[in-house]
Amino acid sequence: MIRKANFSDIDDILKLLDLVHDVHVNIREDIFIKGITKYNKDELKVIINDPKRPIYVYVTDNKLIGYIFLIIEEETNASLVKRTEVYVDDLCVALEYQHQGIATILMDYAYDFAKSINAYAITLNVWNGNDQAYLLYEKLGYKPRKTTMEKIIK
Repeated sequence: MIRKANFSDIDDILKLLDLVHDVHVNIREDIFIKGITKYNKDELKVIINDPKRPIYVYVTDNKLIGYIFLIIEEETNASLVKRTEVYVDDLCVALEYQHQGIATILMDYAYDFAKSINAYAITLNVWNGNDQAYLLYEKLGYKPRKTTMEKIIK
């Protein structure tokens, strides 16, 4: 079952945020700090109350096993077409439930949500080296929009 996150979900969400963060630390330890997640408890309380940043959770047998964080974005740059887009800020499924289609279900839910608000597109970022996520998004029909490049100085 998918439902909107509430305050009682925060501890379970934090555990999954830690799981995602570990993936990123393993890929880019030069950028990500081990043990510090993307959001803390206080930040999650604010996000849960923000209608422009819905979090949906996947629950089975009264256990939260996955989530998807969304951000509703409005294009305001004068040189770009005005449009609404939904950005997938974060997606996670507990390790023991991966490869069972739950991430696809969450992504499909995000797609339906974006359609319901007449969004132009759904966007997301995926780190090079996160092959599992990249393959999932590719399988779901996502294509690169732009590429961020770097040349490390230090």
